[in-house]
Amino acid sequence: PVDVAVFIAHEAAKGLHYAHQLTDAQGTPLHVVHRDICPQNLLIGWRGEVKVADFGIAKSAASSFTTRGQNLKGHTSYMSPEQTRGAELDGRSDIFALGVVLWEALSGRRHRCGVAVGEGAVGPAPPAALGLLGGRGEEGPVLGPGLL
Repeated sequence: PVDVAVFIAHEAAKGLHYAHQLTDAQGTPLHVVHRDICPQNLLIGWRGEVKVADFGIAKSAASSFTTRGQNLKGHTSYMSPEQTRGAELDGRSDIFALGVVLWEALSGRRHRCGVAVGEGAVGPAPPAALGLLGGRGEEGPVLGPGLL
């Protein structure tokens, strides 16, 4: 249902806002960017709590927080155009990805089949046969309305 999809996106956005606003002990912003917001990284607890998971490729201003190297990582179908170009990112890139997740949940369709890495180009629409695979694409199951 729409209200469930919107609730999940809203709660995830609150979690991202918290991460984006993190500071060090001196109050200096850490500029945390998750860089891999996708359906698989939004976890729903038994009581309905929403968790943003897997900060494994997150970046921050604190070099000790950067993990898994400097290469392009994550689910390309959810990346902002800036991320696919390898540009400097801020929290808006995570919000873009969350918007894609919400769009997919509300529409029951994949947003895009793929991104040409480095160009930010939108690929062709998913083939009709994708539905024959149980809604699975390169990143896993497609979110139908209310199926987060």
